[in-house]
Amino acid sequence: MHNKTANAFVQFEYNQTTPKLLWRDKVHLINTDKGWRIDNIIFDTIGNSKDLKATLTDFAKSTHQ
Repeated sequence: MHNKTANAFVQFEYNQTTPKLLWRDKVHLINTDKGWRIDNIIFDTIGNSKDLKATLTDFAKSTHQ
């Protein structure tokens, strides 16, 4: 935690393959007047997206073309 922000690491496991896949995403939190809220999720390098905000922005742009 640092002032009004914090990072939490969440570990995932996909065990329907051999070998199983393990990865960690970083959840960036901000403390608002209504409590802690998710600000962004930074994806691990196994995917092809960098973070949730960028993915949603790209999606929104693609639907307006």
